[in-house]
Parts: sequence; C-alpha cells; structure tokens
Amino acid sequence: MLGALIGFGTIASGHFSAYQQIQDASIIAVVDPVLERRNKAKTLDKNLQVYKTIGSLFSQENVEFIDICSPPHTHLDYIRIGLKNGCHLLCEKPFLTSVRDYKGILSLTKRAGKTLYPCHNYKFSPILKQIYSRVHSKNFGQVVNAHFRVLRSGHAVGVPEWNPHWRRNQNISSGGILRDHGTHSIYIATHLSGSMPIAVSCLIGNLRKDNYTENEDTALLTLYFKKSRYFTIDLSWAANFRYTYYSVTGTKEMVTVENDEISFTTPSGKLVREIIPSEFNDPTHKAWFVDVIHDFLDTVKSPNRQVPLLNEALMTTLVIEKAYESARLGGVKLDLPQLSKNML
Repeated sequence: MLGALIGFGTIASGHFSAYQQIQDASIIAVVDPVLERRNKAKTLDKNLQVYKTIGSLFSQENVEFIDICSPPHTHLDYIRIGLKNGCHLLCEKPFLTSVRDYKGILSLTKRAGKTLYPCHNYKFSPILKQIYSRVHSKNFGQVVNAHFRVLRSGHAVGVPEWNPHWRRNQNISSGGILRDHGTHSIYIATHLSGSMPIAVSCLIGNLRKDNYTENEDTALLTLYFKKSRYFTIDLSWAANFRYTYYSVTGTKEMVTVENDEISFTTPSGKLVREIIPSEFNDPTHKAWFVDVIHDFLDTVKSPNRQVPLLNEALMTTLVIEKAYESARLGGVKLDLPQLSKNML
C-alpha cells in the first residue's frame, strides 16, 4: 500500500521510521503547511513528494492510505477528506476531541469501503504488552484495581518551525495533560480491564505556575468499573523528572511497571523482576510503530475489527469530556452513558 503522512512533526518522524521497516506499506508523500518541515522530509528521503495542502496531494498522487500526524484540531477535517478520496486512514491521538464529532463516522467509512484506525500506540509498547499478557492470563484472576502515574518535567515541545508549545494552546489541543497523556491512560485502562468504565471523577489544575495557563498541567482522575473495580490515574507535567508507573492488582496476582522495570507476583507468592526497555522517554515512539502499522494493515484485511477500535476511541473521548465536567464541579463522580450505535 502506498500512503502519505499528513503533518511532519515529531510524532510523524516516528511513523516514518517504522514505514521504512515494513514491506506492505510505504510512504511516498508528505503534507505539511510549513516549508521547513517539507524540506526536512526531503532530507530523509529525496524521492518523497511533498505538498503544502492535502488538496494538492490528492490532485497529484494516487495514495491508498493517509496517516494523520497533525495536531488534534485538524483531525476531523482530514478524516473526512481522506475518506472522500477513497483512502484508508490511521489517525494519531487524541483521535477526535468531541463526542459529537464521532456521529456519522462509521457510515462514512462504510460508504467509502475503507478502514479508519485510531493510533493508540501505547498498547504496543513492549512492557505494556507484557502487562496485558499477565493480566489476561488464567493465573491473574479478575482485575480488582489499578494505579497509573505519569510524571513529566513539562509538556512535550513540538518542532521549532511551527508553534512548538501547541499543546498549551486550547484552540489547537482542546485540553492539557488530561487530553494528552490522559488519552493513553484511559484507553490502556479499557484495554487491560476488557471493559468500559461506568463513571469518572476528576480534579485538574496548574502546579508548575508557568506562562501556560490556557489548560491544565496536572490531572487526578478515577475510573469506576462494574463490580466495584476502579483505576486511579495521576498525570502531571509539573514534576522535576520523568516517571512512568502502572500497577494492576488481580484476585490472584499483581503486576507493576516502574519505568522499564516490570515486577509481578506468581500464584505461589514469588516476586519476579525483569527489565524490558520500552522507550517511554522517546517522544517519537518509533520503536512501537512497526507493530502499530502491522495492526492497521490487519484491520484493513479484517474490517470487523474497526468498530471495537472506534468504540475504544469514542469511550476515551467521552471519559475526557466527563472528566472535565467533573473537575468543573469540584471532582464529583459522574456516570458515563453506555455506548450506542447512534454515537458512531
């Protein structure tokens, strides 16, 4: 399959690196409104065709898929344009920033006969794949609760040629760390639990006291599941160090990740520790995207996989919307509506 990258910032460089390792999909073009970024793409591959607009791309190239790596406020328009032009699509997180934007998306994909794939890349990090394997083993038992903590010393800064602090611009990002890292944490929670949350509570604020005040740098939220299960998630860009922590407790075992170290208990009570390098500190996440793209290609071949993936993205957006509402109300617990077909 021949494709194009839409946007050529930091995360797109990770995608591009992965495509160079894959035989079944290749990038032949890049779209970016900034001349310097188009020139950067050409330095990586002189054969790439580069375009300022997606309209110019489709007037000149016959691509079979597009990979949307542009900022969140552009995603919906690019999805619609891509489907209109008969392309399969991958789209970076946050997939869509409003629940209302999902309505009609599934019918658009069906009319086009194409696949729309939310790029939830943390599921493909080596250490989180190991967590999933342990949590879903017969020895783990039922998930009881979990605790995630993601600390960073500031928001991720984008490329210098275009608004490097766009994550703190509310009109572009539609939120701070809750929208950014929170997206990963929420879809990981549904992925590990194998179910959708039924309620959420949240507090947000700014602890760093810097010049970025349009959105939050810290969020504390709890996801509630059936059978009294819950996941607590602590997120902050106000730390003085990078730290990534995931802990899941089951009725028989427990598994914990602290940066690149995974620890788990066995039914006999033995504690096992292993180091699994997972590149959490690489903002391009290039080590994960080969598996992401293979999963996208598998979904193209098996379109029935699309609806569960879109539901995962929809639930993530729904939780974030309700979490912001909870925060505005002082952190109250709010019920989440059940997903229904008419939401897509």
